[in-house]
Amino acid sequence: MVLICARSQQWRSLRVEGHADMLRGPMSSVRGLLPSLESMSIDLTDGGSYSRPDEMELAPALRALTLHGFTSIRLPWHQIKYFQLRSSRERSKLVSTAYTDRVMTTLNQLSDVEVCDLHFDNEIESNLYTSLSLFQVRHLNCNHLTSLTISASSWCSAPNFIRRITAPKLNSLKITTPFSGWDQLLWLISRSSCKLTELSIRAAERDSRNEYVLNVFSSVRDLTFLELGFRDTLIPGQGEELISLLSSPVLPRLEKLSIIQSSSSRSPYSDGVLLNALEYRWNPPEGSGVNRLRVVTLGMKVIDPASRRRLEALRAEGLVVVEKDN
Repeated sequence: MVLICARSQQWRSLRVEGHADMLRGPMSSVRGLLPSLESMSIDLTDGGSYSRPDEMELAPALRALTLHGFTSIRLPWHQIKYFQLRSSRERSKLVSTAYTDRVMTTLNQLSDVEVCDLHFDNEIESNLYTSLSLFQVRHLNCNHLTSLTISASSWCSAPNFIRRITAPKLNSLKITTPFSGWDQLLWLISRSSCKLTELSIRAAERDSRNEYVLNVFSSVRDLTFLELGFRDTLIPGQGEELISLLSSPVLPRLEKLSIIQSSSSRSPYSDGVLLNALEYRWNPPEGSGVNRLRVVTLGMKVIDPASRRRLEALRAEGLVVVEKDN
């Protein structure tokens, strides 16, 4: 192991995994000599307290970092462009307030990060002003962030996190956890003045105040790609309000649409409502300012005979339709 560490000047990728006590000796051979290191993954059970303060800071080429949990290793945080947060070996046992503090403190160090893929294995605190630390970072100004992906073990973590950030350059947002925080999404877009071009909500929940969804769609006029899925808990018909919004002049630049089907065999919208939206998007009214839809991907086949004929007519006219098996 020591001989391998002695070649650290040639490393381009490094994964540090295991118990810190077992790695203390071998990693001391690195001695801060990581001139070629471009990507790094850290997965330690005790937070990595073994590290000398300057061991990982002297990595001038480091741009990509993956953390499994949190770390006390001193890193060149300001250099990181691509960041992933993943579950630790032992799921976080911190209370939500302490966990939120650790998340915000970690992300606050990433001053130049452009792409973030975050998995929260604990709950992000909803109260901005409750903290175990007098110096808690309550809000993040992500001035260089262009792409954000969020997954979580708790349904409330995604909306609670996005209410804590401002991201003026954000153009791609993907939320894979069940999501009903349309109001928080609207406020993120409003305060950031960002121009989203890609939006993916893979497990949308019906919002009792549907105007928030309409306002979100009305606020992302530059959106060219929309991916929309629905929670298993939605009963037939409850997804129709969202689909029906596509039969209006919102999202005028939309070119690609993907409708994800959940594991449930029941569709939360009717084939007829879907075809109304697709026909509107394929042949938008003159003067509406709506671009023609080019590609649609459907997670469930259209079964209703009349709707099936309408879909085949659109396909014959040139709309690219990709249907996945139920």
